[in-house]
Amino acid sequence: MADARVSNSDSLALDQKAIAATDKYLANLGQTAIAGTIYTAITLKAVFQADMDATNALAATRAQVKQQMVTQKAARAKVVAVRAGLRTYILGTAGAGAVAMLDDFGMKPPAIPKKTAQVKAEAAVAAAATRAENKPMTKKERKAAAKAKAAAVVAPAPALPPGTTPSK
Repeated sequence: MADARVSNSDSLALDQKAIAATDKYLANLGQTAIAGTIYTAITLKAVFQADMDATNALAATRAQVKQQMVTQKAARAKVVAVRAGLRTYILGTAGAGAVAMLDDFGMKPPAIPKKTAQVKAEAAVAAAATRAENKPMTKKERKAAAKAKAAAVVAPAPALPPGTTPSK
């Protein structure tokens, strides 16, 4: 019993061998029934040739589909970049209010963030804390801060008790 799971390349090789063997051994064959169908040598070879033709056509179609997929992916990558650039151009020239224009191009208008009262209150508290932390200084306050900093740097190191040596 023949295995139905034969690779395309193996099937092509088997078909070629079957055609050659039919010419060699069955050339003078009259009509015979094979698997319930009547065949002559010519019609038997035609069955094998039809399988070879279909397999080759399928391989060519698969190669063509692969090439078309590569072409389509390149075109899609380009159009994605162009759409993004076009959106930026429309928003830059017509502004965010160009809703109808964006809609005509199949684009959505920019989303306007909606802040809740809680988010606004948290932002106000954070802003107040930042202002308090980064409180602007007057000229006098800056000078006093600089003097205090300089005095801290110039302060001498504490003296060691008598009879001790500094460690390394």
